Amino acid sequence: MSGILILGGGFAGLWSALVARRQAVDEGRDLTITLVSMDSHLTLRPRLYEPEPERFRVPLRPVLDPVDIGLIEGTVTNLDLENRQVRLENVSMALSYDRLILATGSVLLPLSVPGAEGAFDLDSWAAAMAFDRQLQTIMPNLEKPVIAIIGAGFTGIEAAMEMRNRIEIASDRSTADAARIILLDRAEVTGPELGDNPRPVIETALASAGVELRL
Repeated sequence: MSGILILGGGFAGLWSALVARRQAVDEGRDLTITLVSMDSHLTLRPRLYEPEPERFRVPLRPVLDPVDIGLIEGTVTNLDLENRQVRLENVSMALSYDRLILATGSVLLPLSVPGAEGAFDLDSWAAAMAFDRQLQTIMPNLEKPVIAIIGAGFTGIEAAMEMRNRIEIASDRSTADAARIILLDRAEVTGPELGDNPRPVIETALASAGVELRL
């Protein structure tokens, strides 16, 4: 197999494949494009803080098949740059390429502090589903729940703003109103990577939602 080989089935990998196909069609070139992904779905990762995370997973084949982009499910175990080959776990034959696009994205590292092994994250679809199940299980039995969110970046801010709504869905409005939502970060300000301009709006929104800050 030659042509373009794309490693990663997230937004970057998917758009790389679609743009490459569009350019090949525009130029009248016959081009093999293959996408390698750990599974056959695209996860809408930026929205995993929202309720019903099962909504944020889209099958890739209905998007790729009509434009003749191949999809191989697998985990990469070796990149042979000299011979332009990629090996996958549980696949005996190596994949050859003319051009390689590495779009494997990022993975949240475990927080190396005592107690963090019992925490939840929103980094993947499976993790978001596990957190949602936990909310559905414990919230109906709590009068004044306390949820601590570690990380006051984009995801932490969004999760904190959405949390009372999620508690209400899992239990009722009175439980949601009584809950303590605590947003923690080692930085001195919320959203340090977002810059100074939006910070007053963010802090006003957090305060109006009753989110406690521990910076």
